[in-house]
Amino acid sequence: MQSNKQSDGPSQPITLYNAGDRYQMIVSEINEIEKSVDALKENAHPGVFDIFIHLSMLKTAASGASEIFGSAKPKMFSPKSIRMLTNLEKLVVELREIVKDARAELLPEKS
Repeated sequence: MQSNKQSDGPSQPITLYNAGDRYQMIVSEINEIEKSVDALKENAHPGVFDIFIHLSMLKTAASGASEIFGSAKPKMFSPKSIRMLTNLEKLVVELREIVKDARAELLPEKS
């Protein structure tokens, strides 16, 4: 039987108690991804532009979530906002893997 759980993602679900910390982890992961993507700027590969678009959309979503999770007040969290944060976290993990693969393919000596 196969598990649908991703090996690179967090093992614990997001709850009311850890949502603020998880949001901060997501923001720091986006910043790390941005640093990795900066090395790809000089490549004229069409996929690099798509990565930049994906990264900018994630940064926009994270900044929008800061209204809720930036204060780290659990009373402001709702099931809908927890689901949104969970989905954002999944998208960040996916982008991290995409950037890792792109760097390995386009910058093999720097990976």
